[in-house]
Amino acid sequence: MAQGSRTTLNSRYQQLRQGENPVGSLGMFGGYSGGYQRYDNNEAEGHGNHNNLTVGVDYQLNEQVLLGGLIAGSLDKQRPDDNYHYDARSFQAAVFSHLRAGQAWLDGDLHYLTAKFSNIQRSITLGALRRVEEGETNGRLWGARLTSGYDFVVMPWLTTGPMLQYAWDYSHVNGYSEKLNTSTSMRFGDQNAHSQVGSAGWRLDLRDSVIHSWAQINYRRQFGDDTYVANGGLKTTALTFSRAGKAQDKNWVDIEIGADFPLSAAVSGFVGLAQTAGLNDGNQTRYNVGFSAPILMRRQGRPIPFVRDTMSRKRNGKFYKK
Repeated sequence: MAQGSRTTLNSRYQQLRQGENPVGSLGMFGGYSGGYQRYDNNEAEGHGNHNNLTVGVDYQLNEQVLLGGLIAGSLDKQRPDDNYHYDARSFQAAVFSHLRAGQAWLDGDLHYLTAKFSNIQRSITLGALRRVEEGETNGRLWGARLTSGYDFVVMPWLTTGPMLQYAWDYSHVNGYSEKLNTSTSMRFGDQNAHSQVGSAGWRLDLRDSVIHSWAQINYRRQFGDDTYVANGGLKTTALTFSRAGKAQDKNWVDIEIGADFPLSAAVSGFVGLAQTAGLNDGNQTRYNVGFSAPILMRRQGRPIPFVRDTMSRKRNGKFYKK
C-alpha cells in the first residue's frame, strides 16, 4: 500500500536530481499512481488493482540538503481468486530528505500508514450451496528507505551511474471474526510481517533542453519474511490452527522509465512507468503522473512569493520579480 506514494516520491526525487533548486525555496508536488497485478499462481487468474493520491511539500535547506513531507491516500482492490477478495483503504504520512554532494546523492524517507480492510469475502461451496462469509479489520504499516547513487557525466546532456537501495517495512493486521454465526464462520488472529528488500541497479539520464527523461533497472532481493502465517479457528469451537502460505519470491527485477517536462512557466509535470519481471506469483505494472511547482523562492535573503503574473520574469532558469 505504500508503493503508490513511493512511486510519486521517486518522480519528485528524479526532478530534484536533474534540476536546480535554489536555497530557501519551498516547493509542492502531487500525483496519482496506479498499479495492476495478475496472480499467476492459481487457475482463476486473480488480479489486484491499486490507486493512490499523494501531495507533498519540500524545502531546500542549503545547497546539499532538502527536507520534505507528504500525505497520501490509497484504495486497493484485491481479487486473488474467485473464492476470496477484499478492499483496503489507507492513509499515510511520510517525511523525506534529499542530499547532494557533487555527483553523489542520497535519498531517505520514513513512513507510517493506517489501513482499513473491508469487504473481506470468503466463499465456500457446500454441495449445491455457495455460502459467503464476510468480515473487516484494521491494520498499520511503518517503514523506511535509503537510496544512493552516483552520476557519471558522459556528455553534457547524458549521465549514467549505479544506485543502491535498502527498504524496511513492518506490518500488523488486527485479528477479526466473520460477521455470520454459521458452521463455516471463522475467527482469525493478528498477523505480522516484515519485509527487507535490498536493491542494486543502474540508471541513465537524458537532459534535453525541454524534456528530462530517465531509465533504470534494479535487481531486488527479499531478506525478510518469505512466508506468511495465518492462525484462526471456527467460531463454533475453541480449536485454533495455523497455516503457512505459499513461499513468496525472493528475487526479481524492476524496470522503470520516466520523464519530467514544463507545463508552464512555473509548473512542471512528470510521468513514469514500471514493470516487474521474475515474480512467479504475478508480475506488477505501475504507472504515475503528477506535477510540481515552487511556492516560495528567495533572492538575496528575501522571500519572494512565486505568483505567476505579468511582473514575473525568467532569468538563467530562475524566476524573479521585476
